[in-house]
Amino acid sequence: MTGAAAGDAGAAAEEAFATACAVAASAAVLLAVAPHALGGAVVRAAGGEEAQRWTAALARLFPRGTPMRRLPASVTDDRLLGGLDLAATLAAGRPVAERGLLAEADGGLLLVPGAERLGRAVVSRLCAVLDDGEVQLARDGVTGTFGARAGIVALDDHVDDDERVAPPLAERLAFAVAVPARWDAADQSWPDADDLAAARAGFGTVTLTPAQVEALAGTAAVLGVAPLRATLLAARAARASAALGGRDVPTDDDLRVAVQLVFAPRATRLPAPPEEAPEDQPEPPPPPDEPPEPEAEGDREDPKELEETLVEAASAAIPADLLALLAAGPMRGREQGRSGGEQQGAMRGRQIGSRHGQPRGGKRLHVLDTLRAAAPWQRVRRRLRGAAEPTAGQRPERVEVGRDDFRIRRFVEKAGTTVIFAVDASGSSALNRMNEAKGAVEQLLAESYARRDKVALIAFRGPKAEVLLPPTRALARARRALTGLPGGGGTPLASAIDLALGLAQQARREGNQVLCVFLTDARANIGRDGQPGRPKAEADALAAAQAIRVAGIPGLFVDTSPRGERNARAVSEAMGARYLLLPTADAKVVTGAVKTMVGS
Repeated sequence: MTGAAAGDAGAAAEEAFATACAVAASAAVLLAVAPHALGGAVVRAAGGEEAQRWTAALARLFPRGTPMRRLPASVTDDRLLGGLDLAATLAAGRPVAERGLLAEADGGLLLVPGAERLGRAVVSRLCAVLDDGEVQLARDGVTGTFGARAGIVALDDHVDDDERVAPPLAERLAFAVAVPARWDAADQSWPDADDLAAARAGFGTVTLTPAQVEALAGTAAVLGVAPLRATLLAARAARASAALGGRDVPTDDDLRVAVQLVFAPRATRLPAPPEEAPEDQPEPPPPPDEPPEPEAEGDREDPKELEETLVEAASAAIPADLLALLAAGPMRGREQGRSGGEQQGAMRGRQIGSRHGQPRGGKRLHVLDTLRAAAPWQRVRRRLRGAAEPTAGQRPERVEVGRDDFRIRRFVEKAGTTVIFAVDASGSSALNRMNEAKGAVEQLLAESYARRDKVALIAFRGPKAEVLLPPTRALARARRALTGLPGGGGTPLASAIDLALGLAQQARREGNQVLCVFLTDARANIGRDGQPGRPKAEADALAAAQAIRVAGIPGLFVDTSPRGERNARAVSEAMGARYLLLPTADAKVVTGAVKTMVGS
């Protein structure tokens, strides 16, 4: 690269950095004007220090005393929504309600670190609060309605693009802020407190013209921004920008800011290039002269012309890497919830609250929630047994707990994945397939200790299939089983599929995700009854494969024949498995395909 080219590249990089910093600052300013109306922001930073700087700069834009609350990842319903104040209830002898985090953040901000790890129940509660602006409390014997008009700052701490903030929550937050490395609030220009106060007061009086609303809707359609909520958030962002400038009607600049901040991160396609008119087409005659009509502010521009302007502004704001992805095709989110997903547990894992039940069979009593359930009934129970009520300032001698008050702890634990290998050990070419299977199993086992993953091995040869290695994470045991793996004989494919289905269903009952991997050329010649005969064996294999599809078990079918067998494709399609022709397979390739399927 020449010196001039390097200089141009450096200048372009500096310009892109300055633009990214300005966009992050603009999102903070608009969010400070109308936090609840805009919902909030999803914030991804190059490092934790940049995220802290951005949130600190945002907090300084609010008046002193504005509530700011942090929501921990392990928050319980009573802390999030509110519930019974146990100490006050026991002291007063009557139910006393306690406000939760959502109500405490009313009028301010709720900061959510690690938002990509929030459970579905917490996400649904946050979405309901963003929609309604209040918390409806009806639990632990207390009822009430609390205001919760707060903005949510979802801090996405994950560096891997495969794990993102839940879409229902992200689509309710106006901005997706990417804070660049070396971002510093001191390098940005910020409005003063008086301008922000005036903008908050005037936000409710700002309105968009019909032409501006039409232009925003058209821009969303061109960029593939599907949810109608995004257009509503863009309109609110334009109103906030106008209020900051002291205007009652947004200008074109306000609309450009809105589409750059709201639409650009949500774009799923590039705008189509403009069509060129044919060269031989005559120009249309000029319109007749007519006296101009008075136009209201904001109606001077045709909606289509304004839409084209906004599309150009949004396209310019789309990051270069995103442009490359859009040009290659529509973005598709990676399938979630396989390896490493969460499942309900009774005795171990991360605690997520409690439920009604008896502390037996290893289940653990949740003492605080048990007392909370018993507290509202103390006065009634004392009256039923004829006990005197405590006088003012006197505490009751004991808390009366009944059988129906017991609450046991609820846990959530990581769901492991059981990978079941069914390896064709028949024929003279079995040796190579054995080496492939041995290498793949050993590699997967070596990586399974960091997760709750297991590997099983089925070999099929001769009259039937057999389980050489039940689901296990024990590497030494797996190596011993793999060492004596035999080869030669017929191909009882149907028996192997039936055996894999049985292991998969058992693993599912134990709460694990399942993947079946078949390494075979599918030249079945032994039927389910163990008798030789190719036509019956092939029919049995197709029937067994259809049972895999009906059970909804994902599969990977590795065709080990030199050029691909018709029967292998047919069996793969019957079981709904991913087909992979791998005549020269090695352990590394097979392991990589399996890891892709389990999402690890």
